[in-house]
Amino acid sequence: MVDIGCHHLQSFFLLLDSQELSDNVWPGNVQDVHFDAEGRAGVLRIYLAGGMLEAGGSLVKSNSPSLRARSPVPIVSVVPGRRLDGGAAGRLSFAVLTGLSHSVGSKQFSVQLLVLKDVDIGRLPDVPVRVPVSVCFEGVRSCTVRLDQTAMEWHERLGNVANCIVDEKRGVFWLYLRNGLVVIEADAASMLFD
Repeated sequence: MVDIGCHHLQSFFLLLDSQELSDNVWPGNVQDVHFDAEGRAGVLRIYLAGGMLEAGGSLVKSNSPSLRARSPVPIVSVVPGRRLDGGAAGRLSFAVLTGLSHSVGSKQFSVQLLVLKDVDIGRLPDVPVRVPVSVCFEGVRSCTVRLDQTAMEWHERLGNVANCIVDEKRGVFWLYLRNGLVVIEADAASMLFD
């Protein structure tokens, strides 16, 4: 098991088919890895059975954790929260995306956000008050993430999330970013307020 970290991230692309990744865990669901670099900066590409990850920035570290860290542990809390439906999705407009995480074994995906405490965006103060929220997806079938880190940083004060649209019948969730997109197909989604 290897942990690869990047800093000064400039771009990020992730495309996953959860079933294909799960089906290929035993033989190995990583097909190939490339790091194209000039100096210390570059682009990391990981080709997966059922997807691809591409991160542009500077390589920080690559290390192997201890054997205890190898056992699969769900990364998303299964504590019930507020169901993410069309009404709750409006709460995510003007949020700030702070993190993403995925667990292949448990088919879970989570998005960490800072959402406006006061939903009245017509009177946005100079320093908006935001509260941390995790949006947790269960039974993830597929996931696509594409973002431009520079644009995300430029829009952070007003929120780098433009809006969220939910199609509950099909189980598709769209999180529109300033110059980016997150699309998740899942059985269920809930919002957990910290």
